[in-house]
Amino acid sequence: MESLAVTAVSAVVSADEQVAYLVTDTAYYDAAGIVTQLRSKVTVSPSLRIAIAGSGCVDLNDVARACETSATTEEVLRRLPAITSGIRDRNDRGNPTGRINGHNDLMLFVAMWSEQRHRAEAWVVASSQAYLGSQYTPFTLAAIMALSSPPVADDVFAAGVTASAAATALREQRAWSLANDGLCFVGGWGELTSVGAGGIDQEKVATWPDRIGRPIATAG
Repeated sequence: MESLAVTAVSAVVSADEQVAYLVTDTAYYDAAGIVTQLRSKVTVSPSLRIAIAGSGCVDLNDVARACETSATTEEVLRRLPAITSGIRDRNDRGNPTGRINGHNDLMLFVAMWSEQRHRAEAWVVASSQAYLGSQYTPFTLAAIMALSSPPVADDVFAAGVTASAAATALREQRAWSLANDGLCFVGGWGELTSVGAGGIDQEKVATWPDRIGRPIATAG
């Protein structure tokens, strides 16, 4: 059975616009909630200073290829709406029912340093209005300062995107997943990705006792 990807993502830009952050979990799972892989869900290009994560039914191979074949960060960004559309079309062909119940939808979250605008930025592109609301046009880029999926408390990143704040956000998202889905889909370990003018840093910010071949643990 195909693995599903990211459930927990937060994208945040620092108040001084010098760093953009992604906070993600690392558990891939099947439709029954059984862990199939534990690995990073963030595609990074250190040379272009861009990091991209996904939420929903998403395979990031197309995103990785775009990073490898683009000359600039802006080129990668421009290609993401078409990539999102292509992934959604592929999902629909593979699972026609998922087109109706929303299981084929996805979002891509971007943290990047813009050499053109001399600032850190975060962007999102989605295949539907389900999470971003009726004001959003599907398959278009939207600039954001802070967005989390699933949602977290408004004050989690109020004092900045620290390792402690990132871990708190992931714990909230893990609890939200269990309460709303009946199964927990956030797990493995937490990863904080920071993108700025000096490059990309990644650090582990939380761990859980999840194991491949088992459901995600509901404790912790």
